[in-house]
Amino acid sequence: MVPGTRVGTRFGAYELRSLLGRGGMGEVYLAYDSGRDRVVALKLLRAELTDDPVFRRRFRRESHTAAQMNEPHVIPIHDWGEIDGILYIDMRLVAGNDLKTVLAGGGPLPPERCVALVEQVAAALDAAHTAGLVHRDVKPANILVTPSDFAYLCDFGIAQASGDSTLTAADSLIGSYAYMAPERFDSGPTTAHADVYALACILYECLTGSKPFPADSITRLITAHLSGPIPLPSRHAPVSDVFDSVVARGMAKDPAARYRTAGDLAAAARAALTGGRPAEPPTHRIAAVDAGDETRDSMVGVPAAPPIAYSRIDSIPPQQISTSHRVSAPPQAQPQGAGSTQGGGSPQGQVTPQVSGSQRIPLGQHAAPPIRLPASLPVPTPATRAIPAVDRQAAPAAPPRRRRRVWPAVLIVVLLAVAGAGGVAAYKWKTTKTAPGVAISFPAGTTQCRPPDFTPTLGPQNGYTHSAVGPNTRCPFAENVRQAYGAGPRGTDRTVNAHSPTTQQDYDMHCVPQSVVVVCSGGNNAVVYLY
Repeated sequence: MVPGTRVGTRFGAYELRSLLGRGGMGEVYLAYDSGRDRVVALKLLRAELTDDPVFRRRFRRESHTAAQMNEPHVIPIHDWGEIDGILYIDMRLVAGNDLKTVLAGGGPLPPERCVALVEQVAAALDAAHTAGLVHRDVKPANILVTPSDFAYLCDFGIAQASGDSTLTAADSLIGSYAYMAPERFDSGPTTAHADVYALACILYECLTGSKPFPADSITRLITAHLSGPIPLPSRHAPVSDVFDSVVARGMAKDPAARYRTAGDLAAAARAALTGGRPAEPPTHRIAAVDAGDETRDSMVGVPAAPPIAYSRIDSIPPQQISTSHRVSAPPQAQPQGAGSTQGGGSPQGQVTPQVSGSQRIPLGQHAAPPIRLPASLPVPTPATRAIPAVDRQAAPAAPPRRRRRVWPAVLIVVLLAVAGAGGVAAYKWKTTKTAPGVAISFPAGTTQCRPPDFTPTLGPQNGYTHSAVGPNTRCPFAENVRQAYGAGPRGTDRTVNAHSPTTQQDYDMHCVPQSVVVVCSGGNNAVVYLY
């Protein structure tokens, strides 16, 4: 046992192997889950937080909501709960560093990289806001960045509430207050606009290498947020002055004057790269949290969603597992080395996670009725916009060709949203028409698989005759996913195992029926569409 830590001890079914980081809310450990035979990042919250009934209720409600979000840029949550009076969150172990560490080691980032990271975080925030969840503590320490610059937003459900007095360490408070919107210091409601403000602060810091309001005390920080002039990045770094208006609007003192969504801010930042200005986005209504009652969310409205039919996945019946709040774990990443998590610490040691292919947590039946499509479909026209780089350490894909990165606002948020996340109006989709009245929508960059991309080994599998892949997935692997899924009941949510001819490894793919398409994601951000 390491003095001052829990390293070398057990926490329920978890073996705590090394300390990844420590912050104001608790500690993050690299842990082995003996019940599921996998290595995870386990966050243990401070014991005194369990004594706060308001915090406990919000923790459970928002952890549940975050775990159900299938947005690629939200850190996958495997489980959460309380053991021996300690609240915990079991998360995917991610290889990489948090954005705070990236900025500390490299200073200002190139504008293209800044915008790419902000776009990914914005996709996570918009999905959360659509689900009625406000993060409240968006900051670089809560953004994980992989070696391929794939960003994850974490710490949903445990963010510090306005007026929370449980944190006593001044450095932890300053770390959060550096990105806190002015209204957070008042008694008004906390809305998604507060997260937009924090994201604008992060954009400024990425562009300049310094926080918007450098200060050595909480009092000075609060004063700057409330009444200080909004800093302009072009005056502190060699970037276009078009970014000034982006940051100024995102950090407006009045929440109503800010961008309506995080995606709108990201779109404006993307336009600033070329000196242009984005079109005015459609009106959205924002979810709010009543500061006087942290146990519930009062909905001012629901953000506008694209006109795509969604089908919900039933929650897990309590009798199927030992605790009723568990959900099926998102496809497990398989990093080659220990990754840092949201504690801000450095990785220690090496880890080779092992995921048992035989262990499954069943989900409820999907509500969509089976739909049989014709045998032939037109090939979707390739889009000109590229998909953002993803973590390819475990993805069943060949190395991509070298090309200039052009990052859109999201990867595949709409098709993957299974918990009511509506997406952002700015996302671009392609629609492939089949029979009259039936159409299939794909994200930009999707490729339909057909010979000579691969050699079909079996005919129609339970009605699924075609497949398509994301930009980092190969068609031979998609054919194996089609066979594996088609061998079981049609139109059900389940996990299948498929072999990749490219990597010669087997991968778990979690398949979710979405209207007329089944979306399978797994490995590490591999995506296959079956229809």
